[in-house]
Amino acid sequence: MAVSQGNKKRLQTFYFIGGLLLTALLAFMGGMWGASAKVFDSAPAGAYGTAWDWAIAKELVKKGDEQKQMVTQAEFLKMVVEIGKVPTAEGPVPTEVEDHWASSIYATAKANGVIDCSCQIKPDGELTEREAAKFVMLALNGKWNKPIITLEAVEGWVAENGSGVNLQADQNQLTKEQAMELVYRMDRLLNELTPV
Repeated sequence: MAVSQGNKKRLQTFYFIGGLLLTALLAFMGGMWGASAKVFDSAPAGAYGTAWDWAIAKELVKKGDEQKQMVTQAEFLKMVVEIGKVPTAEGPVPTEVEDHWASSIYATAKANGVIDCSCQIKPDGELTEREAAKFVMLALNGKWNKPIITLEAVEGWVAENGSGVNLQADQNQLTKEQAMELVYRMDRLLNELTPV
């Protein structure tokens, strides 16, 4: 059966318009699928190169900061509360920080269980890897009111990075570099576990 010239043109026009409509539909669906993908408030893992680069982008440290400098308990606790999105809470302020710049951070941390009864309050003092790991563990586990990570696993984050000696985590003083590794990994885990 022969197709007339007029019908051939109509068929070509039909295929052309159908192709355009199909392309538009696929583009629309691709946009919808992309929009429904999990969106993080920080870039995906590896996008920054290192935890230090991520910390600079988050303005936790400045580009010229010394990575091997020790971090204070108050500085680290502030990072854990902010990055962990620990809800602000009023409550009793430990007497050691009543007149300290971080008093509200300590009150929030205490009210949300990030500081437990065994914590030695020393806002301007250095802290060990174990003390820092415990803050991170308590903040993460408190977020879901169940154990999602162990102290040993959080301590391992520092050791895996090669910047700490995990065998003596209860004695090693935490450096800024190690602190950034801990809060970076905390942020990554929060992003993985938090539903859209």
